[in-house]
Amino acid sequence: MPSSTRDWQPAALAVDAEAAVAYLDRVSVMPLLQQVAEASIEALRLAPGQSVLEVGCGSGVFLPRLGEAVGPSGRVVGIDGAAALVPVARRRVAALPAVTVEEANAYQLPYADKTFDAAHCERVLMHLDKPVRALREMARVVKPGGRVVAAEPDWAGLQVASSDPPAAEALLHGWLAGLAQPRMGLELYAYVAEAGLADAEVTPVVPGITDFAELIAYGADLERIARELDAAGSMPRARSRAVIEEWIRASAEHRFFGYLAMMVVAGTVPS
Repeated sequence: MPSSTRDWQPAALAVDAEAAVAYLDRVSVMPLLQQVAEASIEALRLAPGQSVLEVGCGSGVFLPRLGEAVGPSGRVVGIDGAAALVPVARRRVAALPAVTVEEANAYQLPYADKTFDAAHCERVLMHLDKPVRALREMARVVKPGGRVVAAEPDWAGLQVASSDPPAAEALLHGWLAGLAQPRMGLELYAYVAEAGLADAEVTPVVPGITDFAELIAYGADLERIARELDAAGSMPRARSRAVIEEWIRASAEHRFFGYLAMMVVAGTVPS
């Protein structure tokens, strides 16, 4: 699978690990995900000496933040189902003795009940067919009174201003068609309750997107979608190209604007 098309999809992580790592590192420093990271740390309410599980740690970009929150006397465990990413994450945290990384399945966490003080995942549930099952597993391994925090985007709600809204919507929806759970951010609050967690709290993170390059950085191969729409007879190539060129011009003239909401939802494991 080409790295420029769907490198945020799990299938691509296994096919081209190098491209996946480059993608995960690139987007981790973008304004949206920086704000999400801050909101997640606050929602976890970690204290020095505590233990926390990171489900779907990827290349390990968030693990040092968790390590800082629990300190050298704490414990951070990162797990990921993509075998190619585990050694990458291990190298990233090699200098942090309190942090370990293992290969594991989010549906079958290899830990006893009530092992951790907290658990966290980000942009993981949107790829899963059974997100509630994964949340229940996270809740199972967290001690009563501990926090489970998930941060997920509402890709279905992505909006970008255009003089041709129907064409813009077709391009964006075509790009996101392969995502298992494009509405995860919108549905996450209800899923947390369904997983048996109590006192759910939600923190919306909705920064504006003011540069077309940011959309491309997330992996939006709109030229490919335009070709596919044209081949299917859904939209002439000239119309879709006009939308893309409008976005390029708007960005150059500081008129480009869109937004994507991510929801950071926290729940407490009942006593």
